[in-house]
Amino acid sequence: MQGDPPTIHVTPDGWASALADTDGLQLILAGPGAGKTEFLAQRARHLLEDRDTPRASVLMLTFSRRAAADLKGRVHVPPDSTPPHIATFHSLAFRILEAHAPAVLGWTTMPALLTGPEHVGVIRRLLAEEAPAAWPTGFRDMLTTRT
Repeated sequence: MQGDPPTIHVTPDGWASALADTDGLQLILAGPGAGKTEFLAQRARHLLEDRDTPRASVLMLTFSRRAAADLKGRVHVPPDSTPPHIATFHSLAFRILEAHAPAVLGWTTMPALLTGPEHVGVIRRLLAEEAPAAWPTGFRDMLTTRT
C-alpha cells in the first residue's frame, strides 16, 4: 500500500535512532523477552524528557496489569509531576465505554468486570450444564477440574 511506513529491524544496540524518530507512529513487534517493554519505557522517557512532550498526550498500553505496573516502574516520573497514561488495552476499552456508552449505546448501567476467580466460577457453572459425552475425548477431563 502507498504510504506504508518502512519496516526497520532494530536490535537494542540500535535503539537510539528508533527512540529519536518521533515522526508518526511506531509498531514494535518482537518475541517474549526481546525488550519491548524496556523500549517502550525508554521511548516514553525520550518523549517526556528530551522532547518535552506533555505527559497527558502520552498513552502507553500493554496486555496485563502486571505489565502495566512494571511499565509504570520503568518510566521514572518526578514525584511532583503528572505521570503518563499507562494502562491495559482492556482498561482503556472500559474507560471508553464509561465515557461514551450511555450516550452512544443508551446504557443506563455499566457491566460488571469479573476477576479471574469470578471468570472461573461463571465458566464452571456454564460447563456444569454440558454433557461430557458431547465433548471430544481429549477434553472431557476438563469438565471435572476446578480450573
